[in-house]
Amino acid sequence: MKFYVFLLLTIFPFLAYSQNSAAKNLATTAQSNNSNTEASQQVMGELGFSQIEGDSYVKLNFAYEFSWDIIGLGVQLPLNFLVNCNDENGCEDKTWNKIRKADWDEFSDWLKIVRYFRYGHKFDESNMFYARFGELGASYIGHATIVSNYLNSISWNNFKPGLQFDVYTPWGGIETITNDISSMGLMGTRLYVRPLSLILGKENYFSNFAIGTSFIGDRKAKSSVTPQNDGDKNYKYKSLLFYAFDLEFRIFKNQYFTVVPYTDFNFISDAGHGFHFGIDTRLHIPLSGAYFRFKPEYRVLGDKYIPTYFDSMYLITNESFKYDTLKLQKAKNGYYIELGYDQYLLNSLLFNIKGTYEDYEGKDNSSLLLFASVPLLESFNFSAIYAKTGFNSFSEAFDLDNALLILEANIGVYGPMNLKVQYERTWYEDENGELQYDTSWNFGVFAAFTF
Repeated sequence: MKFYVFLLLTIFPFLAYSQNSAAKNLATTAQSNNSNTEASQQVMGELGFSQIEGDSYVKLNFAYEFSWDIIGLGVQLPLNFLVNCNDENGCEDKTWNKIRKADWDEFSDWLKIVRYFRYGHKFDESNMFYARFGELGASYIGHATIVSNYLNSISWNNFKPGLQFDVYTPWGGIETITNDISSMGLMGTRLYVRPLSLILGKENYFSNFAIGTSFIGDRKAKSSVTPQNDGDKNYKYKSLLFYAFDLEFRIFKNQYFTVVPYTDFNFISDAGHGFHFGIDTRLHIPLSGAYFRFKPEYRVLGDKYIPTYFDSMYLITNESFKYDTLKLQKAKNGYYIELGYDQYLLNSLLFNIKGTYEDYEGKDNSSLLLFASVPLLESFNFSAIYAKTGFNSFSEAFDLDNALLILEANIGVYGPMNLKVQYERTWYEDENGELQYDTSWNFGVFAAFTF
């Protein structure tokens, strides 16, 4: 069976509101962390075509999104109509021109109508609470050394009702994440306290010092597979547990400039450990709408340890037994750099650019991720993502071998009608474990009304 390593970036390209593109998903954190004091609403309808498990479908989706200050809501009604059934998969229970039953045969399937609900903004301490239900876009815990840019759903056909709930106070707080409230597979929490604020008062400069501890587990880390005589596969799962301790000191923080050095000591039960030292720097230029982020990090990684284990690719890499790759990891040192630039216009995101680069000692231990999103323009908006891993020097970073490239554009045609065009260059492992490359174009149409 072909396994698309970057499936979450290629599945269902036409339904942007049933599942955002990768670049838009990774930009979710930047958008949700900046308050919009003006209410905005959008109604969208989309029509597209795609394949699910070898069968062909016409895809129709109606969506509505509302955002105002600390409140955000997205709802949708995604429908698949069968137009061609692949006989090899069996067609006895499939009816032409009818809604796909598998999309609505479980209670959790109906929860995808509420794509997400949000209250507050992540790490906005002016509001005590932050909560998000449904689709979790670009989620993270703490300093993002274990959970970073995590996506809990790769498509609405595999929708998972996730939940985040945080509490912030001057004396400490708590962060929580659950990828699916129906199965509770991935669960995590971070508790932190500012101990000197209890002694010196919350206004004292030294009260910016914080101590935290985290416990993050996955009950369903896929470990191995045993083929059965009937052709099915019997998968075995392991329980994975991270526990961590962290320190931070906010050297400076106001609404324009923030500098926070931190250290994280992470441990994986029955596996390895890692040390992270970084500086999270953020800058907002007043009246310009510009937000910058610079986050360099030095890493000391022990045997059997992987940094940012739960990332945007976890739903895919877990299918290829990411748990088993832990035992193959060798100790190494290196650095990680993250750069970001968000430009707002009248409280709306005009464009977003982000890049991450990792480089460790040893051969072929570098990786690069670049993405951009320009969501605001009515007549034309654009998103792109480029990912490359396993190269040796920066001069090899843009060699398309073993790389992912996706370009997506929405082009205004007439009035509210838009044409969506997507180019994908992906790779996958075939049945023999060899890399194969796939290039494709996708087209769709949709109508959007913003008011």
